[in-house]
Amino acid sequence: MITKKEILDRVLSESEKLAITQFVENEVQREAVKKVILAEIYYCGTLEASQPAEPIRNFTLGLVTEANINKADNEHLGERLRSAHEGIMLLEQGFKQLENFKRVKVDELITKNPAR
Repeated sequence: MITKKEILDRVLSESEKLAITQFVENEVQREAVKKVILAEIYYCGTLEASQPAEPIRNFTLGLVTEANINKADNEHLGERLRSAHEGIMLLEQGFKQLENFKRVKVDELITKNPAR
């Protein structure tokens, strides 16, 4: 079975891979972009300046408040919650795939002599 990394290696050019490496290694930029994308899925006061995005943080109370204001039924509320959860989980999986493009630091490599 082909891995997600192998798929990305096939569809990304070398310059695109380099751009992703630079992006994923810039923690401030990575968190800022993540917040922008997450804000499209949910906000409800759960995203804060200078704090990393925490997708698991409770945003359901905002959905309930919105449903109450709009007089939406429980089925609609459940659909919104499930779709938001799916979106957040897919986003998190994508950001985890980005980690595959981080460069391995020299001091992290094992430098043991195999002859010993």
